[in-house]
Amino acid sequence: MSRLSAFRQWAPPFAAFVGGLSVLFLGSVMLFSLSLVRFDGRSIAWEFFRDIGIALSVAGVMACLFEVYHHMTSERRTMRDVIDTVMGDKVTPEVWAEVKELMERRNIIRKNVEIRLSLASDRRLTGNQACLTVEHDYDMHGLTCDHAEVRIEHHLDYQLRDEALNLPRFEYVEINPPGPSLYRVCGEEFRERYPDGKFCYSVTVEPRDGRPVHVHSKRSELVYIPGSYNLYSPEFSKGLRVFSECPADVDVEVWVRPLGEGSDIKRGTNTWTCDQLLLPGQGVEIKFLRKSVA
Repeated sequence: MSRLSAFRQWAPPFAAFVGGLSVLFLGSVMLFSLSLVRFDGRSIAWEFFRDIGIALSVAGVMACLFEVYHHMTSERRTMRDVIDTVMGDKVTPEVWAEVKELMERRNIIRKNVEIRLSLASDRRLTGNQACLTVEHDYDMHGLTCDHAEVRIEHHLDYQLRDEALNLPRFEYVEINPPGPSLYRVCGEEFRERYPDGKFCYSVTVEPRDGRPVHVHSKRSELVYIPGSYNLYSPEFSKGLRVFSECPADVDVEVWVRPLGEGSDIKRGTNTWTCDQLLLPGQGVEIKFLRKSVA
C-alpha cells in the first residue's frame, strides 16, 4: 500500500484529534478577540495575549501533524515487527537480517526472461566440444517509486576458450530504454570497447508501473557434451522461458538452482518454463547429455 493510500484510509485517535482541534480553536478565538478589542494604555498585556494565541494556534497545527507522522511511522514499524516475528520462527535472526538487507538493496526486477539455446558441432573442435549460441532477452522494471540508475553487466564463460574460433564471444548486445535511442554494440566494435568480454552499461530505469528497459544479447560459448552451462542473475527475476535447438543425439535438462529439476519447472517440447520468483544469486543450469543408443 502506498503512503498516499495509507493516509487516505487512516483515521487519527479521537482524543488526539479533539485535543489538537481544541487547542487550535482556543488560539483562533483568542486572536480573533484581540483583533476586536484594544487595551488602551496596556500594550504589554495586549502583546502578551497575542503571542499566547499564536503559540496555541501553532501548537494545535503541530500536534495534528505530529500525530499523522507518528501514526504512519508506527504502522510501518509494527508491520516490520510482525514480519520479523513470523520469519524468526522459520530462520535464525542472522539469516533473516541478511535476507532483508539483500532485498532492500535491490531496486529492479527482470521480467519475461527468455533464453534461446542453439547447439552445433564444428569439425575444428576437438573431443566432445561444441559451440553453444545463447540469446538472452528480458525486460527490466523498477521496484521503487523513484527512478533508478542501473548498471547492466553480462560476462562470458571465460574458463573455456578456443582462440582459433574466437570462442567465447558476444555477437551483439542491445539496450532499448523507453526514452533514449537504442544502444547496440556488436562485432569488432564490441571487442574494441570490451576487450575482456565483460559488457557494462548504465541506464535509467523508470519507477514501478513505468515502461521497462529491454535487454537483448547474443553470445557464442564453448561447451562440452556431456557438460553444463550456467547463467546467474544478480537481480530478482520473474517469468523464465528456456528454448533449445540441439542435435538429435543430445538430450537437454534445465535446472533452476537451487530448486533443481522439480515441479517448479514445466517442460514442453524443447521448452522449459518457471513462473516462480527467482532471488538474486539464483540461476539456470542447462545440462547437455548424450542420448543412449538403443
